This record gives sequence, structure tokens and C-alpha cells, in this order.
Amino acid sequence: METPVKSINKRTEVVSYVFGEIERMVPPHKAKNNQSSNFVKLNMTLLYRFLTICLIVAFITFSMGPWRAIHSISQAAIADDKEQWQQLVKPAAFESYADKLLSGLLKIKMTADSLKDPALALRNYQENMNAMPKTVRQLTSPKGFSYLLCGDLSSDPYAKPPGTTGCWALDGKVTWESPTQAKVTFINPETQWQSSVTLSRVGLFTWQAVDMELPVETIIERFAKSNGLKADKK
Repeated sequence: METPVKSINKRTEVVSYVFGEIERMVPPHKAKNNQSSNFVKLNMTLLYRFLTICLIVAFITFSMGPWRAIHSISQAAIADDKEQWQQLVKPAAFESYADKLLSGLLKIKMTADSLKDPALALRNYQENMNAMPKTVRQLTSPKGFSYLLCGDLSSDPYAKPPGTTGCWALDGKVTWESPTQAKVTFINPETQWQSSVTLSRVGLFTWQAVDMELPVETIIERFAKSNGLKADKK
């Protein structure tokens, strides 16, 4: 019965001896410093990975800004969401553009009508000019924006568009021009006219449509031809 007890005591002595040698070779404060250093390194690694993930997410969100903006514009147009529209587009810029283009078309119309009846042509011109602010508001509204973008200025903005592709669906190709500006190009599926909308970054991740470009010369030439005139080309 005494032999096992001595064996156990012997093992205990060996273990105690080994740990004693380790404690003698490695000072207690150095062991604690190593543990603290490893803990700091682990925290720094986790922090670095977290920051890296955040930067990647931020970059993806930033780069997708123009696509998300034009998608939101399309959805607001479909839903005729006037409140959201004010945040997505800059109405004043588009109203000014539409006003100038419509004024030019009305002058062409008056010129053509004057060949038949000058007095009636002038009267119709004045009436159309008086009604133009309403037409401009319709074309720059959510429902009418696709008509303006497609260059169809004479159709009823609240009628159903003849197609659901290209500029009618407000689905275009995005091209970066600078970190704060992008251009979205659209093709009219019926006339193959090319038009574009300029998006500007107004916040870290928010964009707004601030300008547009239509094939003005082509639109004027076609309108003049439909009224029996030949458009002047500079």
C-alpha cells in the first residue's frame, strides 16, 4: 500500500522541479509582458480587418451611387412620387432646358404657319407661349420626364409611353466623368436619338440629376421638316 504513494510523490516532485526551473528561467513580469503583447497584436489585427471591411463596403457603396440614383429616379417616375422627385432631380435646371427648347420649336411653328395666315400664326404662337409654363412643368414632372429625355415634347406626358426600353424606362449607361460627376446615356428605342443626364454628387453617398443634353439639332430639323420647313444648320 505504501509503494503507490511513493510513486505519486515522486511524480509530484518531478513536476514541481520542472515548473520551478521554468519560473527561475522566465521572470514573472516578462511572461506577463508577452501575454499583454500578444493581446495587443490580436486586437490590432482584428481592428485592421474591421477597418479594411469598412473601407471596402464604403468604396462599393460610393461607386454604386450613380446606378442607385438613376434607379431611384426611374422608380419615382413610375410611382409619380413628386416628393421624392424633388430630392432626386434639380427641377429648375430641367425646366430652363425644356423652356428654351420649346420656345425654339414654337418659333419654327409660327414661321411655318405664317406662310399661310400670319395673323392666325401670331395668335396661336401667343396662346402656345402662354400655355408653355404648364407644358414645361409636365415634362419635368416624374410622369413626363421620360418624354423630355426621349425628345418627345409634343405627346401627352400622362399618356402611356409607347415603349418600356431605353430612355422610356429611364434605363441608361453610366459613365464616370469625375469623382463627383457621372453621365447617364440613353437611346430612344424608336428614333435611336441619344440623350444624357448629368448626375452630381451632393453628399457622401447621395446623387442628384442636375443637367441634361438632348440631340437638339436633330429634334429641330425633324420638327421643321414636319412643318414643311428646312432647318438652318450652322
